[in-house]
Amino acid sequence: MRHFYNCLIILMLAVSLSGCPGGDDEGVSLQDRYNQAQAIGNAGTRANQLIDVARDFYAAGDSAGGQKALDEAFEAAGEAEKPLDKAQAYNGVAAAEAEFGRQAKAEDALKEARRAASIIEDAGLKVEQLAAIAVTYGTKLDDPSKASAYLDSAKEAAEGIADPAIRAEAIVDLAGSHHDLGQAKEAAAMLATATEAAKQIEDPNKQAAAIGEVAAKATEMGAANAEELFDEAISVAESIDDAAEKANRLADLALEMHQAGDKAGAQALIKKATAASEQITEQAFKSEVQGKIDGYRNRMGG
Repeated sequence: MRHFYNCLIILMLAVSLSGCPGGDDEGVSLQDRYNQAQAIGNAGTRANQLIDVARDFYAAGDSAGGQKALDEAFEAAGEAEKPLDKAQAYNGVAAAEAEFGRQAKAEDALKEARRAASIIEDAGLKVEQLAAIAVTYGTKLDDPSKASAYLDSAKEAAEGIADPAIRAEAIVDLAGSHHDLGQAKEAAAMLATATEAAKQIEDPNKQAAAIGEVAAKATEMGAANAEELFDEAISVAESIDDAAEKANRLADLALEMHQAGDKAGAQALIKKATAASEQITEQAFKSEVQGKIDGYRNRMGG
C-alpha cells in the first residue's frame, strides 16, 4: 500500500510540474508542491524534487521557503540508500545552495557528495560523480583549485579502468567537465584520449558506439573533428557482420548525427540502417529492428 501511495504521489507531482514552464503551476501553490515532494518515498527523488521546489520558492521571493526546502533536500539526500544516489542528490543540493549564496551549506553538501562518491563501486560512475563535483566547485563555488583536484581524482580513477569501453565513456565525461569549466585545451585532450580508448575495443559494435559517443560530445563542444569522428564510427559500424547489430548501430548513429545537427547525414545513414535491416533473417527480430528505425525516422522528420 505504501508503494502504491508513493507512486501516486510521484504521479501527482509529475502532473503538477508539467502544467506550466518553469514549474509555475496554475492552481497548485508552492506550499502544496513542497508537501507533495515531502511525501515521496524514494529519498533521492524526494531530494531532487525539493531542490526544484526550493528554486521556485526563491524565484517567487520566498527565501525562507527556499531555505527550508533545501534543508529538507539535504536530509533526504542523506537517506538515499545507494552511494550514487547520495552523491547526485548532495551535489544537486550544493549547486542550489551556492546559487542562493549559502556557501557554507554548499560546502557541507559537497563534503557529503565526496564521501558518497568515494565508495561508489562502479568505476565509471565514480568518475562521473567526481567530475560532477569538480564542475560544481568550479562553476558554482568559484573554487578552481578544488575543481582541479577533483578532476585529477576522476582522471586517476578513469585510468585504472581496465575495460576500454567503460574507460572511454568515463573519459568522455571528463572531457565534458573540462568543457563546462571553460578548459578547452584540456577538454580536447580528453576527447583524444577517449578516442584512443575506444579504438582499443575489439567488438566492432561496441567500438562504433564508443566512437559515436566521443563524436557526439565533440559536436556538443564545437570540436573541429566531430564530423571525422562520426565518419569513423560509421565505418566501424559498417564492418559489423551481424545484420541486426549493424542495423541497430547505424540507426543509433543516425539519431546521434541528427541531434548533432547533421540532418542530411542522418537521413543518409538511416537509409543504410534500413538496408542492413533487410538482411535480418528472423522475421520477428527484423520487424522489431525496423520498427525502431521507423521510430527514429519519424523523430528525425523523415
